[in-house]
Amino acid sequence: MTEIGMAEKIRQLRISQKLTLEQVANEVGVGKSTVRKWETGMIANMRRDKIAALAKALHTTPEYLMGWSNSKTESQVQQFTEVKLSPEAQKIAEAYDKATAKEKKMVQLALYDYLDEHIQQVRIAALSNDGSAIDFSGADPDAEMPGDFTEGPAIP
Repeated sequence: MTEIGMAEKIRQLRISQKLTLEQVANEVGVGKSTVRKWETGMIANMRRDKIAALAKALHTTPEYLMGWSNSKTESQVQQFTEVKLSPEAQKIAEAYDKATAKEKKMVQLALYDYLDEHIQQVRIAALSNDGSAIDFSGADPDAEMPGDFTEGPAIP
């Protein structure tokens, strides 16, 4: 499968979303003739702010439009910025963003190990001696669970 150019990607995305040249132009802040020129390749060098605005208007990523990614969906960064974090979680996220790739990998491995251990404790606590699941329908929600569940993240 051959890789399509930016102009064709713009046109295909606009048409697939049933958007007019004018709708895209209004969203990006340019004239519809400019969008037409982008789609035909007459304008190949776009400003970064216009690429970002165009990607948003077409519900894709600048990376996809530029040919740096095959994923048409919103980037993880865009999705992450929409999440509301507590001040403590925000500090952790900022520190993680500043970490080196090796440091990030160490944090990920530690977190996975921690979650694996606690998920296993929950599974053990939820099984009776014969391996069948325990019915928690009448359980006291304030009762203490086996193991140390007073600290750490909530298990989804």
